[in-house]
Amino acid sequence: MDSLCSFHQQTNLQTIKMNHKSIKVVLLTGGNLGDVRKTLTDIKAVIEEKIGKIEAASSLYESVAWGFESDYPFLNQALVLHTTLSARTLLKTIWEIESSYGKNIEAYFDATGRKIKSEKKLDASPHYESRIIDIDILFYGDEIIEDNYLSIPHPLLPYRKFVLEPLNEIIPHYRHPILGKTIHELYASL
Repeated sequence: MDSLCSFHQQTNLQTIKMNHKSIKVVLLTGGNLGDVRKTLTDIKAVIEEKIGKIEAASSLYESVAWGFESDYPFLNQALVLHTTLSARTLLKTIWEIESSYGKNIEAYFDATGRKIKSEKKLDASPHYESRIIDIDILFYGDEIIEDNYLSIPHPLLPYRKFVLEPLNEIIPHYRHPILGKTIHELYASL
């Protein structure tokens, strides 16, 4: 719990204040354990209460597990919303939501308290496993953020059909701030 406590302390000291303006955020929710449809519906209500008003939600998309083997397919849904939370406070809030559904956030940190970044590789990560809920920050406005806790835009977004397919439904013309390609162009290139 030390690494999560360290993050909370840094967040409380550095970014507890909210932005005064609203920023568009794109999230991906997903899971493959339990009543996933109900969980994703419930999560949308929690996100609206704690993060911001949802402007658009994709259909639910079913996919096989990515980066590991599972007998259970995943359901994923992309959400576009506006928030006044800073990126760090948004991440902290997402971790609190995920933790309330039983996700072990501590497993994502090394002994020094830094987030394990093995997800950036295209091979399997020790953190890919079946789960009740997962919430990823895909975009935070057009910002590019890379630190011990955040990688925005999500670094694996261009390689994941289960991410691009729901994004292509709701924001096909959005341009990736690093790659310069639209979501539709990225989806078509898979």
